[in-house]
Amino acid sequence: NLIGHEGISSLGLSLSNLMKLRDLNVYFREANKITNESFGIFCESIGELEKLEGLELGFENCELIESSGFIKLANSVSKLTELTKVMVDFENCVNIEDEGFACFMKSLAEKKRLSNLIIYMKGCVEISDLTLEALSSSLATLQNLAEFVLLLDFSDLTSKGLCELATGLTELKQLRQLTISTNGCKNVDDESVLTVTKAIFTLSTIKEVVLILKKCPKITEIGLSKTIELLSTRPNLDMKIYH
Repeated sequence: NLIGHEGISSLGLSLSNLMKLRDLNVYFREANKITNESFGIFCESIGELEKLEGLELGFENCELIESSGFIKLANSVSKLTELTKVMVDFENCVNIEDEGFACFMKSLAEKKRLSNLIIYMKGCVEISDLTLEALSSSLATLQNLAEFVLLLDFSDLTSKGLCELATGLTELKQLRQLTISTNGCKNVDDESVLTVTKAIFTLSTIKEVVLILKKCPKITEIGLSKTIELLSTRPNLDMKIYH
């Protein structure tokens, strides 16, 4: 755990001495004090860790970080070919826009060894369907992904973006666990949820599905019943749906 601007800057400069590091797990306790500049220094250093297999970063409440800083993270991640697990928490990063998030999503493409991908974007009010379009394209290249968690709570995505995401989901031939949350997303409707459900239904390896659809006024009981009906026909599927 690091504290603020000085902590993240110091860590960034120190990473160059840890070239054989295989796992990096960093959470920022006072993330609201981290500047875009110090964040960029840290992110550029990550790209030098060629042996890195596990990357876990917590950026919760980083209100000073902008898309330009986030693009530096994307550039570094694109260089890491050995990644098997990525967990990133962007909760309430209110100044990171689609440009930054989309670049990060694209940086995940072609990660042949990636088996676990967990992305928290709760409260990221500046993201929209463009981010999900970029993510969908990357998912299509992640043939070994077994666990995928995506929290989109209170974002500005619409049914179009969720349908785009469904296209990428159909390519995850090894997926066993899936969690998607659109809690508080006012523009997600029955049709898009059913599209995602149909994509899940095509995955022969899926064992566990969690859909969190609370505070979505356009999702109705009729739509939910169709989702439950379809997924209930899959044997040995552990299904949890919250509305």
